Parts: sequence; C-alpha cells; structure tokens
Amino acid sequence: MIKNDLFIALIFVQLLFPCIVYSQESKLLLLKGKVISESRLPLYNASVKEIGSIVGAIADKNGYFSITLKKTPTVIKVSYIGYNTITQEIKLNQNNKDSLYVLITLKEISYPIKTVEINADSEKVCCKPKQFLFDYELKNNLIWLLYKEAKKTNLNIIDENFNPQLSINIHLKGFITFDKDCYNNLYFKTDDSVYTCSINEVDQPIFQCNYSHDFYLNNIKSLIAAYKYQLFTKTENLIAAEVCYYEYDTIHSTSKLIYQYKDVPFALWIEDKTVEIVKLSSQIDAMGIHDMGDIWIPQLYMLRENNQNKWFLNNVLKKPLFCPLKVVRDSIYIFNHVIDSVIVFTPYGKFIRDFPISYDQKNALQKEIITNESNTKAYFKFQHNGLVTLREINLDNGNTANEKKIKKLYPDKMRISDNYVYYLYENIYDNDNVKKLLRETLK
Repeated sequence: MIKNDLFIALIFVQLLFPCIVYSQESKLLLLKGKVISESRLPLYNASVKEIGSIVGAIADKNGYFSITLKKTPTVIKVSYIGYNTITQEIKLNQNNKDSLYVLITLKEISYPIKTVEINADSEKVCCKPKQFLFDYELKNNLIWLLYKEAKKTNLNIIDENFNPQLSINIHLKGFITFDKDCYNNLYFKTDDSVYTCSINEVDQPIFQCNYSHDFYLNNIKSLIAAYKYQLFTKTENLIAAEVCYYEYDTIHSTSKLIYQYKDVPFALWIEDKTVEIVKLSSQIDAMGIHDMGDIWIPQLYMLRENNQNKWFLNNVLKKPLFCPLKVVRDSIYIFNHVIDSVIVFTPYGKFIRDFPISYDQKNALQKEIITNESNTKAYFKFQHNGLVTLREINLDNGNTANEKKIKKLYPDKMRISDNYVYYLYENIYDNDNVKKLLRETLK
C-alpha cells in the first residue's frame, strides 16, 4: 500500500514539474532603476536596452527608467552621449520577487587636451567652404556643430583639439538650433518642435520627445538651474519691479522661497508713469481723437506725448531686474545688480553670506553673467558699441580678477570652457556672409 502511494506521488510530481518549470521560465521581471553620473547627477535621455531583444527604455529627467524583462538572467546595455557604455547582468533576487531596482553609474569620457597655439586674432574652429553653420554647443569637453552642406543637415562632434568624434546626417526639416536645459542636456529646436536626441550603437540619431515650443518653454526652460536633486525657478512681476526665486526638492516634492527682492523706488516710478498715461488717455478719449487727421497741432502734441509715455513704460521701465541666479562651486549665487550685492546660499536654500560687487557697468548694454562649462568660475559680460568685455568675478570679495576684450564686434552665443571663449561671428562685409565659430584664449 505504501509503495502504491509512493508511486502515485512520483507520478504527480512528474506531471506537476513541467508546470513549475514553465511557470518559472515565463515569469516577468519589472526592472526599475536610475542612471547617474559619477557626480551623482541624473542622466536625462540615457538609453537602457536588453541585449538580444528590442526591449528598451529612455531615462526621464530625473534619470529613472523601467522595463519589463521576459527572462532572467539577461544582460542590459546602458549608454549616454559623452559617457562610457556599460553592460550589466540582471538576475532574479534571492526572494524571487517580481521587481528589481538597480542604480547604474556611468563614467564620463575624458579626452586629452593639448595646447593649441593661436597666431591669428582669433582661431576659426570650423567653417569650411560650402558649409552653412546653423549652431554650436559645448558639452562634456566636446564641440557639437550643426551645419548644412550639399542640401543635407549634418551633426559633427569634435573635441577641443578639433579631432572628429562623430559625423552623422540629421533628418529634421527647417532651420535647426541647439538649446540646453538646467541639467546641461541638449535639445534640437526646429521651426515648430523641440526634440531630445540619443545616438544608438550604430551611430545613428534617435529623436524622441517631440515637444511643442510652448510646452518646452513652460515646463523645461522654466527651470533656470539645478543642483543634483534641487531645482530652481524664478517668478517676476514687472509692474511691481519684483523678483522671487524658489527651490524645489525633487526627492521630498517640497518647494520654498529662498530669495525675494523688490525695487520699491522703481515700482513707484512705474506706478506714477502708469497713472500719468491713464489720465492723459482719458483726456484724449474725451476729445474724441482717434487718429492724426482728427486733431489740431496742440492735440497732436498731447497724442505724441502719450504714445511716447506708453513706449517708455513698456520698453524701458517694464524690464526684468538684472538679478540672475547661477550655480557655481556647489553653491547658489544670486547676483543682484540693483543693489550691487551677491547673495550666497547652499544648494538647499540656506543663506551663507553676502558681499558687495564693484564690477557693474550701469550704462552698458546686454549685460549678462556667464559661468564656464564646469561651473567653477563666473564672468560679467557687457557690451559698448558692439565691443564685448568679459570680467572674471572674484567670488570671495566681488571684485574682478581678469578682463578679456573680444576682438570681433557683436559676437553671438558666447560659451566658456577651460581657457577658451567660443562665440558665433558673422561679418556682413564678407562675400560669403555666413556664420563662423571662433574661439579666443581668455588670458
């Protein structure tokens, strides 16, 4: 009787075992994770792909991704432009759960930089004959170039010694330019859309995240700065002459005001000018004046004065306060040029100190604070009659350490990397009349 029961049990196990094996083999695994750099910054748009299948995902702006794997163990490949590609084996954990979390760190590719001797006024980075340069950008010690040649739009990536790294054709229509977000991610902007781009294993561009210009401006460019998991936004009230900066913690989903400034005298000036315009407009409406043909000379003066006041209010008074926020040396710097002061915070919004500045040019045009690509130095840029000057700011006392005058007039899109300043230049007197990418030494 015992032998019969044992025999029946063995048969039952044999019948059940294939089902157990099938259940284990067909079990799905939800793989979640995050892709970061060695400095623990999220790598937005990093590619995560299972080797040997079409399963893959793209990391979001916080570096997170999730994919469903049909079998384990398996191997995934993680890649990001400017970083070393890695492969990682994925196995079921000891508890045999249906999900698994991995943290993947990519190492940035470093390119050896040689000394480049410059003999001319400025060094031409690129612009061969019959090439029309759209735009350029710097990222990870590389120079990204968008240009048109023989009716084709091309993307060239070269290092700072002009050695080619990648050259591919871009299948996007219209005029294309680069843009960056607060995490230093690159975007391709066309006439009607904004794209993210990744390069696959066969060096072909994959354009994703087709954003409208409105969505891009309101949801991506509205983030003016970032430090690891902290994001910074800005609100302005032009009529009240007020600016506010907020810090948003992406881990705890909390937001707080870190700095607020209102130029009270300037706000009162705007209010007085607005009242004057409203009063004069009421007088003109009471006279029934609609255009120049309806009025006499004294009324013409009144109408012209009112139009001038409106133009002055909208184009001169209602201007954003020159009070930019920058991330430099792992701290938050707010350069308030209204009161000539710099206010320093920790990345988490805690006040550290403030100090006066002495470099500002009150009457200069197109004033701007520029940081270098490694966010270790800050420069004050201003323009007089087309001549642009850069002054390196001493972030300890607010004075200027070095000064650099750009040799070309009206340079555009200025970037600073190491000891070089890059910019676009177009000479209207040249026969070709095309943009050129130039660079000069800072010293």
